[in-house]
Amino acid sequence: MSLIKAYVGYGKSMYVENYKWNTQESIEILEKGVKEAKNIENIEIMMILFYFSSQIYFIASTFEKTLEFNNEVLKAAEELGNDYWKGQILANIGGNYWNHGEYDSLLKYAKKSLEVIEKIGNERFLARSYALIGVFYAETGEWKEALDYTQKAHNILTEDGKRGDEPGWLNNIAACYRYLGEIDKALEYFERLYEIQKKNKNVLKSYFTLANIADIYFHKGDLDKASKLLEQVLDFYERIGEKIRVASGLAFFSLIYSRKGAFNKSLEYLEKALEIYLDIGNKRKLADTCYKFIVLATKYNKMDLAKEYYKKLEEIIEEIEHKNVKRLVLIAEGIILKRSSEARDRDRAEVLFDQLLQEDIGPYLTMEVLLQLSELLLTELKETSNERYLTKLQKYISKLIEIGTANNFSLIIVESLWFKSQLSLLNLDVEKARELLSQALDIAERKGLNRLALKITNSKEQLIRQKIELEELEKESPTISRRMELVKVENGFKELKQKEIFMFKMRS
Repeated sequence: MSLIKAYVGYGKSMYVENYKWNTQESIEILEKGVKEAKNIENIEIMMILFYFSSQIYFIASTFEKTLEFNNEVLKAAEELGNDYWKGQILANIGGNYWNHGEYDSLLKYAKKSLEVIEKIGNERFLARSYALIGVFYAETGEWKEALDYTQKAHNILTEDGKRGDEPGWLNNIAACYRYLGEIDKALEYFERLYEIQKKNKNVLKSYFTLANIADIYFHKGDLDKASKLLEQVLDFYERIGEKIRVASGLAFFSLIYSRKGAFNKSLEYLEKALEIYLDIGNKRKLADTCYKFIVLATKYNKMDLAKEYYKKLEEIIEEIEHKNVKRLVLIAEGIILKRSSEARDRDRAEVLFDQLLQEDIGPYLTMEVLLQLSELLLTELKETSNERYLTKLQKYISKLIEIGTANNFSLIIVESLWFKSQLSLLNLDVEKARELLSQALDIAERKGLNRLALKITNSKEQLIRQKIELEELEKESPTISRRMELVKVENGFKELKQKEIFMFKMRS
């Protein structure tokens, strides 16, 4: 028995010290312990060994083995009638499915865990189950619900004095604020979390928090600061072999280089991320990455590359059950069609986007479709000066504002109001433009979006000059396309579209 306990202790110590990482040695030690435990038929010791084995495989990003050992723990816990372990491991299995991109299974096991934990009344695990349900809502884009469940978890622990669990909830609360557009609030929580993790010498999680801080700076427009922080993060994850987070960091770098206009570097980092997702078999991430390839390729007019990854996306989607993931194929098809020189292809793209908007595809995909459709209409408006396209464009931007308002996406609301003000100038309606800018400025100031507030203030100051210039232009060339050149409305849309809201994911 003492030998088996030694295996447990040593295997655990190897796991705890894994930021120096020798996962293979940890696995070998624990496998020896499992054999010893089986020989004397000690289910409890086997359960503990299975648990630590699952943790090692989780660190090594081996989904199947992690799930296999967690199911062994669950089986042992049920045989022993140990609800304490059963509730904990059900939550772990939910977490496994989360990291593998299977969100329906995440919710299923989180709810099972909640049922067990409510019976035994363990506050710490109850909070964890609430947090996992919050994660499901976060991953499916329902951020108000995500914040509600996450704050439930946090409140349970802080009321009960268990401050040791605070960092995980700080992370998820920060993430919710980030997506709700409360950028300064999110940064405050992340920086508070980072200091706690450094003080506690929690190396692994401190680097993940640093990645989230990099994300905040990215969305504030400080690309150099974001890159500097991300370099530290990526170096750490590469050293410890944390594959899924290396891939996430590489995809982040791709986004930064795309924003800087460096196509080849952006492509290079995205290809590296794709290789890792292929290696670990995360089909959801593969689908997302192929979609990013298509968006990147069409942005730089590399249509052959876009079509190549469209075919890959079609193949991957066949193996995924999630409806919204399957809809990525339709959105990708529309993105490719809208770049065609053939009017009939662009018409097909418009019809395709319109059809998608008739379906319940959730706020994130709806906003993505609205942005893609608006970009298409903007191009048609520039080429034809047909007011029909301007009317449609105003309608869809209004829809974007509605979704942003319903989901508290402040960044989207403010940028959309600002862009709609520019569209009002194309109608020569300066007073409407002023009204929309005032609404946008009020929200930006209340939400701490200081860069946007400054941009809106500058736009308001330019209205009188723009009105005079537009009136002069009407005497010479009274077309919408000429007004578009003067107002620089395409630049305004580019700023709206750059408010990426899909990359960031909550992690506890």
